[in-house]
Amino acid sequence: MGPSRQLYEYAISARPFASSVYLASIVLRRYCRAMTNAHDTLRAQALERIKRKQEFWRFFWTWIGLSVFLTAIWFFTGAPRYFWPAWPITGVAIGVFFGALNAYGPGKRIITDDDIDAEIARSSRKSRGYRITEDPPL
Repeated sequence: MGPSRQLYEYAISARPFASSVYLASIVLRRYCRAMTNAHDTLRAQALERIKRKQEFWRFFWTWIGLSVFLTAIWFFTGAPRYFWPAWPITGVAIGVFFGALNAYGPGKRIITDDDIDAEIARSSRKSRGYRITEDPPL
């Protein structure tokens, strides 16, 4: 009698144990799948944050180049007393400021499943036209 046959006979004789091992393997598979999905979500959010930061720096250096270019035009055309490049430089600086807030500012936290569930509950309450003060029984 080989070891695989002994294991088979043991599994048959210890059926409650075998069924609990089977259930544990199902739970473990579901947990691993959920962890993989959570990891993929975190990875996608991290990638999005990196892209926002790169986009900010690209926009920032474009703004610096534009500012130098406009100031050079102002300087080489006689540099009158009125510094007109201040207007476009200031306008683009406002965009740079909001780009920095988007990339590095507060409120950029990881969205969890609880946040998503709360938003779904909030929107479903609003669509029904009344407010639920407690969770429904499961």
